[in-house]
Amino acid sequence: MTSPNVVLLVMDDPQLLSAVRAIRPALQLIAIEQDIPETLIKGQLYCFVGWVLPECSGLEMCHRLRMAHTTQSAHITMVTESRNSEAQRRALRAGADSYIMGPLTAEMIIQKVESYLDVPSYALSVAKLSHGELTVDLAAYRVKYRDKTVALPPNEFRLLTHFIENPDKLLTRKTLIEMLGKNSNTLDERIVNVWIRRLRRTLLEHHVPDPLRTVRSKGYVMDSVAS
Repeated sequence: MTSPNVVLLVMDDPQLLSAVRAIRPALQLIAIEQDIPETLIKGQLYCFVGWVLPECSGLEMCHRLRMAHTTQSAHITMVTESRNSEAQRRALRAGADSYIMGPLTAEMIIQKVESYLDVPSYALSVAKLSHGELTVDLAAYRVKYRDKTVALPPNEFRLLTHFIENPDKLLTRKTLIEMLGKNSNTLDERIVNVWIRRLRRTLLEHHVPDPLRTVRSKGYVMDSVAS
């Protein structure tokens, strides 16, 4: 049975909930204020966090969601109020995977969720990828190192997958932005540095040797593992 897709809205907007339900009744919707669910939610979780919240800042809430064991693997989208690039970078540093300009609508939520449900073309023919002792199970959406699970948020999971699929190839920042299905014309390429830093930090926390090589002013390369 396919796992359900769950949308967690960190904002007070009952009309938005009703609008999403009317278009996609199969989506499970949960609205919270500042209390993160203590019980693990079954299914893939997508969080939308408002920039301004009644009890704390959206940045602080984003950080809490990323740190909590029940939501740490969720895809987190920050709903920003401007196109200020520094604000966008702050959202990513706080733990967001992406951001969109508000006001948030039901159509924007559904489009965002469904963009992550598309099965990559390589997943149709390749079940698992590997880089030395690091393995990626595409069907199970799981990363392991020496048979121990490495919990990666969706953005980092996709980045790692792209690198393993393209060994010994320089991937520019613009290329990585487009690989993640984002608009390279509206994103500051320095945002990629934040994504890479988060990927590296998570891997190192699980004792995975850093597999990426930085090419100054160009991008990043995952070198093949010597046989």
